[in-house]
Amino acid sequence: MLLTVYLVYALVVHWRLPYWPRPQLVYAMILVDAVFLFLVSLLIGKAASLITVLIPLTVPVYAVFGAYLTAFITATVMLLVFALIQVANGREALSTAFFMQVPLYYLLAALTGYLATGRIRRLQDQEALQRLVRLENEARSLSGAARTIQESLDLGLTLQEMCVAAPRLTGIPDCLIGLLDRR
Repeated sequence: MLLTVYLVYALVVHWRLPYWPRPQLVYAMILVDAVFLFLVSLLIGKAASLITVLIPLTVPVYAVFGAYLTAFITATVMLLVFALIQVANGREALSTAFFMQVPLYYLLAALTGYLATGRIRRLQDQEALQRLVRLENEARSLSGAARTIQESLDLGLTLQEMCVAAPRLTGIPDCLIGLLDRR
């Protein structure tokens, strides 16, 4: 049942993620995942060591959203979950195993934060390049429109096109167009 609720949550969040502001949503998602991992570890009891393998995997997942900040917040929250799982299983919260996990979590957070920062920078550069391409295309279309307007206002070109088109339209072999200045 708990797994079904979590899967529905994950699907809904993934579906609605583009419409919600990311910074606030990511921290709520971290807390929901922490609670879910803790509850699953309580339900499976002695097999909770399997959950401790999944806990560090959440750090790189959330580092993608906010680089260093979300990676370190996720590492801290998941270390607390790890300590609570230790207590729930009747072990010491601040045991040697816990203190061995602390540098590993933060090292993982630092590495994934670094990689996520590079990814975010590449995405920003790509978006800036796409904006430049769109601006260039818009400038070209505006330039073409301005050129068309300028050509349509040029009386000489208009008359020349009329002279070329008039014989075809009227069936007369040659056509002469004259301008009358009323001044």
